Amino acid sequence: LKTEIAVGFSFWWDSYSKKDNKYNVAVGTPINCYVNFGLNAYYRLNDNLQLYLGGSLTHFSNGAIVKPNKGINVLSPQVGISYNPQKMIFKQAKDTLSYKPSFETLINVYFAEHGIVVNPLKPNTTTGEQDTVQKNYFIYGLQGRFIKELSFKNNIGLGVEVSYNPVVGRTRNEAHNPGAKDTLSYLDRVNASLFLAYEYKINNVSIALEPGYYVYRYKSTYFSRLYERIGMRYRINDNYYCQFFLRAYNFTIADFITDLRAPTPSA
Repeated sequence: LKTEIAVGFSFWWDSYSKKDNKYNVAVGTPINCYVNFGLNAYYRLNDNLQLYLGGSLTHFSNGAIVKPNKGINVLSPQVGISYNPQKMIFKQAKDTLSYKPSFETLINVYFAEHGIVVNPLKPNTTTGEQDTVQKNYFIYGLQGRFIKELSFKNNIGLGVEVSYNPVVGRTRNEAHNPGAKDTLSYLDRVNASLFLAYEYKINNVSIALEPGYYVYRYKSTYFSRLYERIGMRYRINDNYYCQFFLRAYNFTIADFITDLRAPTPSA
């Protein structure tokens, strides 16, 4: 079995445009994030040839910095044959036999940006239509992870997160209009969640996937209690790391992008 993981950027020629392409609500910007997970089973025919069968899941979105942004998910089957000009040698690394799994505690603070689109209450006096307005808000949070190293390549663990999300309660048009009274307190915009943490390590770089659940949130928040976070983490040294994550909910809709820089004290 072999896995393939890719994170990058994609370009769309026909993204959303209020004037020319208002029906493309899946892709809101020309530049989008690209995330791909694949799993293939390989069968060795000889020293140079292998057959493989599997599939991949690809996701495109802009992290909701600009809306509309429903995102696109593509599930693709894969079948083929691979050829290596040189003889393939299969052997087990000796150092894996003496590897001793350990535990680690990761603490970090983060900030994120969330963009939402709203319509003013009064229609445009010229066209009679409601114009859309882009609003961006910054989100702040604190995360803690308790990680167990399963092997040289794989980590798994549990985490807890507390965040302040000013977007909560602002999905209604009234919250964006001048003179509108904001009835929510700071506490109403605080969220708390628990999540699972998985890392696939490639030297100092890790691909991370973290499904989570909101245990506390404002009752009328637009998103569901389940969410998913995917991104990359780079370990600078034994005490510090930085990472870049995309958070989504319902496995379909991007919520916001986070940028993290934090210390990682060992447990």
